[in-house]
Amino acid sequence: MSKNRLAQFVNQYMMSRRMRKEATLSELRRRFYIQYFLILDSCRQLHPCLPTDPALFARAYMSHIFRSEYDEAWWIDHSDYLTQPWFIWQYMCSHGMAEQPKLSDTQPFLLIRPEKEAAGECLKIEIKRDPDNPLQGLLYAYGAADERLDRVMRRIRCKRIPGGYVRKVDECAAPIEDRAVQMCLSLLENGCSAGLAEKKLYDRVLNEDYEPEHRYWIRAAAVPEWLQLVYPYDVQLHRYLLQMGGRWTGREMLVHVAAADRMQDIVRLYDFRMTAAAERLIRLWNQALDQATVYRPRRNKAEPPQPSAMDRFRELMKQEVEIPEDLIDQNV
Repeated sequence: MSKNRLAQFVNQYMMSRRMRKEATLSELRRRFYIQYFLILDSCRQLHPCLPTDPALFARAYMSHIFRSEYDEAWWIDHSDYLTQPWFIWQYMCSHGMAEQPKLSDTQPFLLIRPEKEAAGECLKIEIKRDPDNPLQGLLYAYGAADERLDRVMRRIRCKRIPGGYVRKVDECAAPIEDRAVQMCLSLLENGCSAGLAEKKLYDRVLNEDYEPEHRYWIRAAAVPEWLQLVYPYDVQLHRYLLQMGGRWTGREMLVHVAAADRMQDIVRLYDFRMTAAAERLIRLWNQALDQATVYRPRRNKAEPPQPSAMDRFRELMKQEVEIPEDLIDQNV
């Protein structure tokens, strides 16, 4: 093979390899682009720790990757978990767009160990109260996470984050101190040690002093003029709500505010409580009903009754029939 032909062959090979590489990179970037909703769901799972709205966080994450990552090897190495919550959080923290919540190093912790032999895990509990409502906020449990702890923490509505777990305590779960005590007791019952930064929580855990979380709530839904009913799984209650006008979306039970009066008996029977937003929505609806104008049709404006088909038929039968002259028999 001549040198010219060899050089031509090498150039063609390198060109085809470069084209394949560009095609692979383009395909990986395109696949990442169409996975927006998976990334958004992962950001929603990280919501308690995010510095901004999950949708904005998801767009910032995708935009940064599209602007910064052009190496095919990086895309191939990370393509399997670009949509995973832990990778999104790690990537954003490493690029300065998120910050891991840090445990106070100067605050002493009071350790409580289970009576039985511990499994080795120890989680440190810390409360981050909402400045506008101290009964609500975020409840953190820092420590090594594993599958066994995942099952324990899911039962008390905690989500896994890098470095531990977190639970958002809203109006339906408040007060946050009771949920902290409940979290500690759940850990101790499952053979884990718990560290507490607040002395009053330490005393309440030892005395098992907390109010159980109420499970039946009526909240204002994300859809305007609709209420969301939150309750533990109950087939009979689910059927009752559907019969009373409830709408099951596959994830939540919604009731229009106009049908709230029909559910008063069920609300009392199951001891449903209402959030402030739900009470305001029902109050505004009742005010609108009290101020509503009743419409009555005017008699002189009523439309005359329309003749029926039989009436029109009788009128046609009364009309005289004219026979054309060319059809008249002259011999009759």
